Amino acid sequence: MLFISISLLNSQQILRLHYNHNSKSAFPFYILNHNGLMMRIGLTGTPGVGKTTVASILSARFTVIKIVDLAAEKGYLGSHDDEFGAKEIDIESLASALEKEWQEPAENTTVIEGHLSHYLPCDLVIVLRCAPEILRSRLSQRGYPEWKINDNVEWELLGGPWNEMGPDHVPWIEFDTTFSGPEEICDLIEKSLGSELDGTESSSVLDWAEDIGGL
Repeated sequence: MLFISISLLNSQQILRLHYNHNSKSAFPFYILNHNGLMMRIGLTGTPGVGKTTVASILSARFTVIKIVDLAAEKGYLGSHDDEFGAKEIDIESLASALEKEWQEPAENTTVIEGHLSHYLPCDLVIVLRCAPEILRSRLSQRGYPEWKINDNVEWELLGGPWNEMGPDHVPWIEFDTTFSGPEEICDLIEKSLGSELDGTESSSVLDWAEDIGGL
């Protein structure tokens, strides 16, 4: 397994590409040697990291689909969960159905937005991250109950979607949204799909526990 840390010149923003060389996806070639091929990109992350805002901006550049809409279209959206305030998605069935449907390349570069999108058979997963205390503030401003804030902050602290990466995952890139605005993040995402980045090997992703002195 190869980890690549990608730094953008003249920016403090750090991107990390997590690439499994055994994966069937050829996407790392697309990232570092952009050739115009269309792809399906999962946009994931803990609630509050900025997925919806980033997706809204990206919709002017790419096709953007909310995973909840995709699940509804395919018949895998369940009843409303009052505790979590959202409808349940049968993510395993949805992923299985799309695995068959998405055998051919996408007609347009498509971003699938939602905190479960990393389960789908995408060509690339983009993970948005946010420092736990900043995330706590964002979720509090949304009016989340304390237990829900704590659950999400803990999840982010422990790595968020990285904890659910499967053994045959496609490449993942993470973006730190803590002090970067959504427009900047979108620009970085677009640049990461071209050939404007230099890569160096790394063995780590964002570790918030390390930043706050460990747990």
